[in-house]
Amino acid sequence: MLGKIDFVMIVIMQILGIIYLGITVLKSIESFPAYYFLMPFLGAATLMQIIRNGIAVGTKKNEK
Repeated sequence: MLGKIDFVMIVIMQILGIIYLGITVLKSIESFPAYYFLMPFLGAATLMQIIRNGIAVGTKKNEK
């Protein structure tokens, strides 16, 4: 069973993913001047959360 910390990490990962997808789909380069500056950072944060959550879930499954 996943703990509270794992649940919070999964929720944060989902929020970051939704923000990343929303900005990518809804904003264009013309309407969002900092697009090229912010998107790599937001993408990297989302990727790190996915990797961290994958490791946390994998280690919890191996403990049983």
